[in-house]
Formats: sequence, C-alpha cells, structure tokens
Amino acid sequence: MFTKNNFQRGFVNGTIGVVIGFDQYEDENYPIVRTRQGRQLTVQPMEWIVEENGEIVARVEQIPLRLAWAMTIHKSQGITLDEAFMDLSGAFVEGQGYVALSRVKTLDGLHLAGYNDKALSVHPLVSEHDDIFRQLSNEVESTHANLNKEQLVRLHSNFITTLGGSIRPEKETKDAEIIELKKHGAPFHRDTYERRSDQTLGLICEGKTIAEVSKIRGRTEETIIKHLEGLKASDKLTTDNILHLKTEFGDGAMSEIHDAFNKLGIERLKLIYDHFEGRHSYKSIRLARLLVSFPEN
Repeated sequence: MFTKNNFQRGFVNGTIGVVIGFDQYEDENYPIVRTRQGRQLTVQPMEWIVEENGEIVARVEQIPLRLAWAMTIHKSQGITLDEAFMDLSGAFVEGQGYVALSRVKTLDGLHLAGYNDKALSVHPLVSEHDDIFRQLSNEVESTHANLNKEQLVRLHSNFITTLGGSIRPEKETKDAEIIELKKHGAPFHRDTYERRSDQTLGLICEGKTIAEVSKIRGRTEETIIKHLEGLKASDKLTTDNILHLKTEFGDGAMSEIHDAFNKLGIERLKLIYDHFEGRHSYKSIRLARLLVSFPEN
C-alpha cells in the first residue's frame, strides 16, 4: 500500500498494488509495483518533513510503501482504498464504523465481515451539534430569503470587496456564466436561469400544496418554501396565491405561531423554535411567516 500522494506518478495514500520485481537505479534496487488499475510504477524514496514556526525540525526519507495485509481503523484515517475487508464487530467507540467504511471508494470494494451497534452509532455530542448547525443554517437561509434584491447586491458586493475581489457588471457576469455552462455541455435557458422559482409559483397558483410541488419539482419541501420566501420578497406572491396553504397547519397552530411572532418578532426563527421547544418545526414556522401579513380568516 502506498503511504503518500504523488498525483503526477498516479498514486495516492492508500493505493494498493503488488510488488512484481525490482528495478536498479544508481546502485539501489527499488520495488516495481503493479497497482489494481494495471499501472506498473518503480517506487523511489520520498520525503516527509515536520515543521514548527515555518522551520524544518525533522526529516525522514523512505520508500512510501507498507504491507497492506492488516491495519487498525485508527491507522486507516486519511487514506483512500480501492478495496478492503473489514470486521467492525469489535468497534468500541462512536464514529469508528464511519471512519472504516468511508475509506473505500465504492460499495463494490467493501467486504464487511461483521459489525455491532457501536460501529454504526454517532456520538451524542456530534448529533446535538449537527442539529444546532442545521437550525442556524435554516435561520440564516431564511433571513437571506427575505432580503430584497438591493440588500442582496450590497451584501454580495461587500463580501467580494472585503476578500480583495472586484465586481463585474451584471451582464458581463451572466454572459460569462452562460459561456461556462455551455462549455461543459449543460443545458441552459435564460428564463429558467433568471427565474428559477417561477415554476414553483405556477404550481402554487394552481392550488397545489408544498408536498405536491416538492414531488413534482423533485426538490425538498424546504427548497420550495425558500422559493416562496423569495417570491414574497420580490412581491410576486399574492394573498390569493397562498391562502390555501393554511390547510398545512393543525387546529390553531398558525394563530399560535403568529402570536409568537407578535411577541418575539419574525427575523430570528430560532427564537420562535426555542419558544415552542421543538413543538413546531422550522418548516411550519417559515410557512407561518409567509402568511403573517395575510388575513387569517
């Protein structure tokens, strides 16, 4: 097994092969390896260095190969394998199974002898933080969806200039993106490119529910709600378009959420979510916010 990356030579950390001979070079014999892809490579020494504060404090040079008959899960971290036989029945900590299983490129290269509950479990702290990150992401996404075009342009421009970039005229930018899409053979229609949410609007106007639009469009319900938030912000969404979505709520749920909006505001969805202690989902809260300025009866 190779233990270092060399993209020019065609191997990476984890590439597997068989030593089929040796090649002499400057009075040294170096192994010839035939990889699983059929390439034959003469493997010469490579260098590893350790730096501290920009200075080299240690250096080692050796042939980047090791026997690949066995290794621990911990030692396998960071490598990519074409194929592996693994037994996870002795896993003893959360995340071990993920580390092992994610080493192989495809399911065809995975040979699993066994596993236990621990091998497939996620650490509670990781799961908890994942929920927090998702909530914060939804909150930020919702906030941006309610910004008008002028605010978005200003934020984008500030971000780019802060990073040292420059702003190209809008037409020049769009033309460049269209050329890039066509270069890679991607289908392009200008109307679809400029108004990606118009299809959602059309289906909503037909009286379809969020779930129905999601299935027809092949998008998540969260994405459909995001489209509606953008349409509302651009004044394309009217009362008549959206009133039928009130049926998505249980008895009194929308009024209850609207009461919370009146007390806590509508900008920070996490405050509303925490207020209900998870009793109402982010999807319901976002949908209720879409209806907040519309009559409820």
